[in-house]
Amino acid sequence: MTSIFNRALAVIGMGIAGIGLSTAPGWSACDTPTTPLSADFNTSAPNVANELMRAVVGLSGTVTHGGTTTDPCWRPNTPAFVGQVAGGLAFSAGSQGSIQNDFDDNMAYVYGAQFEPARPWCFVTINVDGTRASFGSAGIGGFFDGASGRYVTMDSTSGGLAVNLRVDVIGDAARMQWTISNPTTAEHTVSLWFGGWMGLLSETTGESSGVALRPFGLGNGAPYVLMPGRRPIATQVRITRSTDQNFPDYADIYFDQARPYGFRLENGPTQATSDQSGLNSDADFADEIVFGDPGNLIGGYGGDHTFTDRINADAPWGAGSTTAFLQKFRDKIAPVNGTVQFVHYFRTTWGISNYSEPYAVVADAPTIIQTDTSQPSGLQNDGVARIGVDVDNSGRPGFTDANKPFAIQTVRVSISFPQTPESAAFPQNPDPVQLNSVLHTEYGKTPTFPNGLALAPGETSTKSIPGSPALRSLEMKSLIFNITADGIASGDLPYIIKIQPSTGPIKYLHGTINVAATPRVHLQSSPQVNLITAPWEFSDSSWEAILGLPSSQFAAFDWDALQNGYVLSSSAARGIGTWIIYYGSDPSYNNGSAFYQANPQPPTDLTTGAPQVQLHSGWNLIGNPYNYSVPLAQVVGVSDANNTQALSWQELVNAGIVANFLAYWDPIQSEYRYLQDINENVQPNFGYWVFVQTAQDLTIQFPPVFAPGVGGTTGPSPFRVRPPSNVPTGSILWKLQLAARSNGAKDSQNFIGSATDATTAAHMSILKPPTSPVSDLKLGISRTAGVTTSLYAQSLTVGTGAADYNVVISSKKGGTVNFSWPTISSLPNTLGATVTDATMHTSQDMRRSANYIFALPKNGSRTLTIHVVPVSNGANLLSGLSRTLSGGSAMFSYRLSASARTSAKIMTLSGLNVVTLTTNRPDSAGLDTVTWNLRDSSGRPVPSGQYVFVISATTTNGQVDTKQLQFSR
Repeated sequence: MTSIFNRALAVIGMGIAGIGLSTAPGWSACDTPTTPLSADFNTSAPNVANELMRAVVGLSGTVTHGGTTTDPCWRPNTPAFVGQVAGGLAFSAGSQGSIQNDFDDNMAYVYGAQFEPARPWCFVTINVDGTRASFGSAGIGGFFDGASGRYVTMDSTSGGLAVNLRVDVIGDAARMQWTISNPTTAEHTVSLWFGGWMGLLSETTGESSGVALRPFGLGNGAPYVLMPGRRPIATQVRITRSTDQNFPDYADIYFDQARPYGFRLENGPTQATSDQSGLNSDADFADEIVFGDPGNLIGGYGGDHTFTDRINADAPWGAGSTTAFLQKFRDKIAPVNGTVQFVHYFRTTWGISNYSEPYAVVADAPTIIQTDTSQPSGLQNDGVARIGVDVDNSGRPGFTDANKPFAIQTVRVSISFPQTPESAAFPQNPDPVQLNSVLHTEYGKTPTFPNGLALAPGETSTKSIPGSPALRSLEMKSLIFNITADGIASGDLPYIIKIQPSTGPIKYLHGTINVAATPRVHLQSSPQVNLITAPWEFSDSSWEAILGLPSSQFAAFDWDALQNGYVLSSSAARGIGTWIIYYGSDPSYNNGSAFYQANPQPPTDLTTGAPQVQLHSGWNLIGNPYNYSVPLAQVVGVSDANNTQALSWQELVNAGIVANFLAYWDPIQSEYRYLQDINENVQPNFGYWVFVQTAQDLTIQFPPVFAPGVGGTTGPSPFRVRPPSNVPTGSILWKLQLAARSNGAKDSQNFIGSATDATTAAHMSILKPPTSPVSDLKLGISRTAGVTTSLYAQSLTVGTGAADYNVVISSKKGGTVNFSWPTISSLPNTLGATVTDATMHTSQDMRRSANYIFALPKNGSRTLTIHVVPVSNGANLLSGLSRTLSGGSAMFSYRLSASARTSAKIMTLSGLNVVTLTTNRPDSAGLDTVTWNLRDSSGRPVPSGQYVFVISATTTNGQVDTKQLQFSR
């Protein structure tokens, strides 16, 4: 293809030093016209490449750029600068890049790519006891192309240590493995720094990002850098794991926001680099990542390993026309005559991938589907999109050993769209058909909302990689699924790709597509209620006008934080959540296909930031003011308690200004769900509760929409794995769900549990939001006996010792209440649990009963107490079981070490129940007995044979023991 860059070069008659492997020269267009490459110039090209990724390592020689009056890359008369090729690195997209657009076909990612790697343009330093030396500065030896894989390997030395580099291209990634051997008589501390000039250059258009092209004005400024839990970088920045509690798992470097193509730097293990257990990854941790200008950060034109590693912390990002990155990997100790190894990945932003042996898989999906009011669905391209899947029979060595290559005969690939109320925290490898139940049981989320994504008409959900065999050793093939978004569901909509080869493990890829909200209203009919926000600009903002309903068909309520109660709502306001009770039954409102009225228009402040929202002490209702999802971490606020500075959401939480969660309403299940991780997104159309913990007001502002792809054509998807939570380093030891049901109402999303430390327990506890305007039943957990206000939906204690939890259940209508604990099986076996109703003087073992039923009067409430205590498997509770036959009965004796309630029964050897002898009988400590009349539960004499006496005992503090005695009748 002909690029703008090539045409510009033709105008000035400049020769191009190309390698012949691509239709465009990449940054080799910046070569000095006369002999830019030394006679000994040599690289690893072209063997470490596929259609998605290309990696080149320099072996010897030099390359010279600049130094002419007509130079297309640098200012006229810029002094020529020489790059040292040995050990230099160059990364670029393969010939295909993403299927979403040809903009990144053969795109250069770093300066020097595609085929002129050099130090200091992109390099690694090996640091021995704090002394840095660039890999290759001592020369390259031992180079060869791997026969058993798509890789090259080479040797050098640094600080007296031997260094081997192996570079593989697997799927959409370049994997770099550094093996450092210590032949000395002392151990050494070794670390690895990876740095380079950002130089994204589109072969298709000739535009650049990171290194400005001059004098043609084709430079696009600084790359768009996004990291989980952060806004795009605006200034030069240094992020250190030890001091930043939200240290990013990765950094995405995009060409720009509208064209989200580029490369990802991974800062440690991720789902992409983990094995099938999801627990083991070969990737090393980076403890620091830095973005600055090359002159200060990595030494500019000639810094090499002597660079100063400095940034100007308040200098605008990219102000110097060139940009650079630096990654610092965690120190390791190289023992005497031993080795250490570092592994890190350089990959695309758009691939949703897994590289574990024996084969790699990559999904290529849209980053975003934008609104387009001219289309019937209200979405760009009428919601039609495609998802590509690449399967690569390449590994380390996997099935690629040159002495025993193995073909994969068949590969079946399927796609599914799970239903879930928000972007899900996917397990590593659930079967798609089981995912809905997994989400419910493991994450407390009941999948209720239609996904909104579906296969395009005529498309099939399962396809096979063509060919026989499907994949020979070192072969990669792809296929495409055509999908549609319905324009009704919006936000981060999930999909799952399942890859099932005839040989090798099954793999799953989990992704989401950010689908813009269209101007539709979704209302469940009464008795359900709806907590919504309307992120549109209307010609008339009254609810009657925008809903297109008469006032008799609905009721709208806002929350007045000053009055601490609901008030009637007359109009919609962006950034505010409102309860809507819909009394009609029009299916277009129920299924979300009804459109807002009053000429709804998309927000005009997507790129500037929405109006500020003032919050008061206590509970407040807010809403995402945009029709795109926005990360909670990007919200900022200014508290009247200290109105001299703006704080990020995490800083607001850390300062105790806001509670560490948002709550939203599931209108179908009629209960709250919770958003606790700041890396999660605030979805469009939902209203959210936020709790201000200070007596002073707080003003918050949602950021501009920084989502990749906004403002441009639909682009490929960044790796949408859910980032790890930013909670403290401790963990939850156990968690038990509590639920109440009465008169058709329910309140089931409540949890008690324990954490490893007080910080984690406090951070993960969740206050109970106000009930909806029509809710009858409420369950909350009180931390102080007798206190029925300031209740919690999730309350955690610390450690594994005994703990009491006060559960307050109230009802406006009164009636029979069914209190249950559906996840009791998840409680560790080392703990016992009982529920006590002091009002009725009753107690139940929660392991032996599924629920507790009681009655409440109108506007009544009841406090139940759950006792959780450690148990020693009951080893000292029951002992001395014996049987004595006397006439027509059998007497069983047992000894209790403490008073307990006992239950006894007779069973057959096959496990069938014959008769229950006692149930929850209060027994004293010491010798106790129970008698059996040798009849079954129907009063019939039992035949001779083998039977089992089973006795269970539960103490008031929750200790549980069960013993069995087999005997003959």
